[in-house]
Amino acid sequence: MVDKDSHWPHVKSVLRTGAADLVNVHPHNMGRLSHALRIAEAAAAMQVDVAIGANGIFGVQDAAYQHLAAIIGLSRPCEDIPFFVYAQGPARDFYNFPDPPTVVEHNHPMERGSIHLRREPGLGVVVDPHRVDHFAVAAETFAS
Repeated sequence: MVDKDSHWPHVKSVLRTGAADLVNVHPHNMGRLSHALRIAEAAAAMQVDVAIGANGIFGVQDAAYQHLAAIIGLSRPCEDIPFFVYAQGPARDFYNFPDPPTVVEHNHPMERGSIHLRREPGLGVVVDPHRVDHFAVAAETFAS
């Protein structure tokens, strides 16, 4: 499996050698969703499965990954995409949030293990400014 370091165009070289039977795409490591789409296209051409790994925090990135998963047409479940993961998942442990760290008003609904994307323009989520304020930190926190 090509995992966390599946960057474009390097993953294309790995696929050409036949050294992988799964690519676990981590879009936040690549800098853009278009690279994830290129990887998915290259993997499909080589008949290699694609998964999406590692959630973003705060909900907006997760919504983007959910849409990406729908476009790619994943053949296996995502590693960490659903919003309910925030309550017990690695993001909470790493950042030590007291509450599930989401800034969206309403998550995409989940029914019988499937996430149903909304039909609104964009990602289909609305950011709640009060939740943004809840997670804001002072600029001095990041000063050297």
